[in-house]
Amino acid sequence: MGRVFKGLVVSGAVALIASSGMPASAQQAGDVQNQHFVCGSNEPPDLDDQPFRQSMTDLRLDNGSGMPCGTARKGDWLNYHCFTLGGDGQTWTYVAVVGQHVAGWAPDAKLPGNGSNKPCPR
Repeated sequence: MGRVFKGLVVSGAVALIASSGMPASAQQAGDVQNQHFVCGSNEPPDLDDQPFRQSMTDLRLDNGSGMPCGTARKGDWLNYHCFTLGGDGQTWTYVAVVGQHVAGWAPDAKLPGNGSNKPCPR
């Protein structure tokens, strides 16, 4: 369900934009919504049961509003929590760096395995 579901979420949002002529929120897409968590605050639940993935490059982790929370360095182990649809039309995964106090959102296109396969709850 993971990657196909993500594609349907993005496709649904694009279809809403095309048919209405105005940007569609993820809630309008009916599957996921934009998520924002201030760095160091409560985080979304850890729903993803995939094994940890190793970062292939340095990766900036954001709070959901484009503000950086920290960096996952090349070789760090990443724990995916869940994904959401960003305001940019991309899917984003909430990532915690294993063994560190660093976590935040990263675009799935930059993550090993295309990020989480579990949607964040509304």
